[in-house]
Amino acid sequence: MKLAYGLLHKEGWAHSVEVWQDQRVIGGLYGVGIDRTFFGESMFSESPSASKFAFIALSEWAASAGLTMIDCQLYNPYLASLGASLIGRIPFEKQLPQAEKRLSLVQKPELTEYLSLAMLQQR
Repeated sequence: MKLAYGLLHKEGWAHSVEVWQDQRVIGGLYGVGIDRTFFGESMFSESPSASKFAFIALSEWAASAGLTMIDCQLYNPYLASLGASLIGRIPFEKQLPQAEKRLSLVQKPELTEYLSLAMLQQR
């Protein structure tokens, strides 16, 4: 799995959104980006809510970049608390990318800016 994701990352398909503290990764998420869809593979957290911050930052960036969907794979209370919603198979399939085009996250935007904006809007 590590080898496959490493190769996908080198080719610009796989991406990670990381939360850092004191020069070490404390959480985040990773997945594959195709066209305007991000297919999440896994979230990880070594500190409370670290993956939540990564998801919020990705969501804010996705909204500004015009993504049409973030596929979380499994709907659960944790993702629901972040605003995820369950959709049926047919609507899901209609939103799937039609082109084999890499997601523009390849240019490595600084997602901290998007996270800061999201936090300010909640106040």
